[in-house]
Amino acid sequence: MPHDEICPYPDCGKTVKDWFIEWYPIPTQYEIGRQKLAMDCPYCRRPVMLSKRRPVIPTHAMNMEPRSYDAATQYARGLVERYPTLEAFLADPNQVEKAAPDKQGYGPYVNLP
Repeated sequence: MPHDEICPYPDCGKTVKDWFIEWYPIPTQYEIGRQKLAMDCPYCRRPVMLSKRRPVIPTHAMNMEPRSYDAATQYARGLVERYPTLEAFLADPNQVEKAAPDKQGYGPYVNLP
């Protein structure tokens, strides 16, 4: 969550199928929900704040947290134990729309075609 929301930066403006807030550790998710921490747009990697469950440009200076590779891997493994790794989730043709922005440069580990 959120789903199918557009990046609020006009020069990005890409539709993000899934913002994967679940890819943050639980304490970080709470900070994002309380607008004390920004998440990053998976396309332009700039800070995005959630306001009423919609991504907006932060109204004030705030730290940005990139998604956690370990939390993302836990998410992928927790999907009915379907994916053994985050890379397997990202490479699944059924996840192509959701996974597109995260296939390249996601942390130091993921660089998929």
